[in-house]
Amino acid sequence: MKKIYIIITTLTIIFSFNLAVAGEKVKLNNNSAVITNNIPESDVIALTVFLKGGLFAETKKNNGIGTLFSDVWLKSSDLMNKVEFYGGNIDAGVSNDFFEFEISMLKEDFTKILPHLKKLFNDPDLNSDIFAREKGLLIKEIISLEDHPNRVAMQKFGEVTYGNFPYGLSTLGDKDAVESLTLDDLKAYYRNNFAGGNAVVSLAGNYTEVVKSKVTNIFNNLPEKPNNKIDCTGSGISNEIYKEETYPRIKQSKLYTAYEAPGASSDDYLATKVLSEIMGGGMSSYYFNILRQEKGYAYAVGAFYPSRICSSRFVSFIGLDYSNVKNAIDDIKDINKNATKMISDDDVEKAKNYMLGRILTESQSTQKRSWYAAFFENLGLGYDYFDQYIENLKKVSLKDVKEASENLFNKPTTTFVLKPEE
Repeated sequence: MKKIYIIITTLTIIFSFNLAVAGEKVKLNNNSAVITNNIPESDVIALTVFLKGGLFAETKKNNGIGTLFSDVWLKSSDLMNKVEFYGGNIDAGVSNDFFEFEISMLKEDFTKILPHLKKLFNDPDLNSDIFAREKGLLIKEIISLEDHPNRVAMQKFGEVTYGNFPYGLSTLGDKDAVESLTLDDLKAYYRNNFAGGNAVVSLAGNYTEVVKSKVTNIFNNLPEKPNNKIDCTGSGISNEIYKEETYPRIKQSKLYTAYEAPGASSDDYLATKVLSEIMGGGMSSYYFNILRQEKGYAYAVGAFYPSRICSSRFVSFIGLDYSNVKNAIDDIKDINKNATKMISDDDVEKAKNYMLGRILTESQSTQKRSWYAAFFENLGLGYDYFDQYIENLKKVSLKDVKEASENLFNKPTTTFVLKPEE
């Protein structure tokens, strides 16, 4: 372990010495936020666009419209074929808090696709034949989820822990809702969401001022509208919830126990990230050592804590025999309750160094630099938060982690069990 610690610490020093993700930000006349980060050493130009809203732009009646729109929107355009012809990458989709578009390609080819990018965002075509095809494919994909118990468990857990709050919706969609969607619904989705007040645009790489100006003009042509409203009311856990559901295609149960966790703007955000790594981040975590090694409950065990604008969840998960579920729940809660007594300075330092090594290695790509700037700006933390994230993560102390633990593990929980048929 000592050698690994030294290597990661060395990487942290090297990366933090030369990494600058943020660049500059300007607000356009239509309230679009455009972030630019010129990286002279890069041979790639990357563009990331976040449109505020994500699942907040959907309801149970149209759940899946964002995913269907993203597929039809891209595949109806010439841009997708052009980017792939030049060997670039392009993608779009929906997450909890945003609609996302990404493109990256060699800098010498990027100017060749700009007219198609302008068409895609300012005057898109939504082909009726492509709509019919993609709608059918999406319905089949939703149905096929039944063959993937992990995805079934996660979706049902989300519904239980968030209830009617938008985070409880599926990013993929609901079968009945998708079946009811029309091409006119997708056109309305474009009009309602593709607005300057919703857009965060991040351009990174070795671009020219001409490219920067053309990209800026594309997004300045979006209509100015009020921001999509994100109301966090109802995103918390108000009382203890326990639910089981039978699933015929598994032999072992899947158990999720969740605590209401802070949104990304909370002072406890980074300390809770460190806590998640300590408790369930790998083979040195407390969950692994106690629930797997000592108790012998399961092979798969861990924790996760997603970054969200509204209340997130700190989730302990484990796959195990149903006969052990009740004891495992008690043990998980007992471990969490005693976390402040168990966690040491050494735990905190190891977790921080692992997290720093991982994120700094990942963020060396131009695409990731572009993405992180848009991601943190959309969360409301600021386009330059990535650099602060690294410095603030280094400063997280044992005291901070213990306080985050006390704030977290004294709250009601949501527990969901997907169990096999008896």
